[in-house]
Amino acid sequence: MSIDGSKQIVFQAQTKLVSFDLKDGRQLWEFATPVGSGMVQKATSPIVDQNKIYFTGLNNGFTAIEIKKDGGSFTVNKLWSNPDFSTSFSTPVLKDGFLYGLSNKNRLFCINSGTGQTAWADETALQNFGSIVDGGSVIIVLTSNSNFVVLRPDGQKYNQIALIKLIESSIYAHPILSGNRIYIKDKESLTLFTVN
Repeated sequence: MSIDGSKQIVFQAQTKLVSFDLKDGRQLWEFATPVGSGMVQKATSPIVDQNKIYFTGLNNGFTAIEIKKDGGSFTVNKLWSNPDFSTSFSTPVLKDGFLYGLSNKNRLFCINSGTGQTAWADETALQNFGSIVDGGSVIIVLTSNSNFVVLRPDGQKYNQIALIKLIESSIYAHPILSGNRIYIKDKESLTLFTVN
């Protein structure tokens, strides 16, 4: 991220977010992250939107913070928290002011990025290990048990276009989108799907 000309890289560690100057590696700021009950897991990446950062993790809920430069230092302010949803492995997608994610309870959800309020949560059981990709006019979700979900970004309601069981094999790789082509690697092969 870049704050007032200061280019920095932000990492999510087990107990905190931490930022380093991209030029010299000097630590710029840190922010303690909540630790939920049970196992704590931070396999997701922080989502940066200008000077705001959204982050989540298993049993952590979802949190938004704002970074501001004050002279030669930085201040970190918490904007909101939503305890209803956490993710296990996949980093949510920020699109048009809404965060779309795959919860650790195997459900797709949507949170208003401005307020932190839950916009909707789907009741279809999918899988908590998966990938979410911004496909332009659609959002693509691919779970490890081969559920391929296409949904239209909508901050009011869950708007599913397709739910397809692709193969019987497990899928752990991120799908690659290129034009009307989708490349998907399962445990044994690479498959090209085309959208007409």
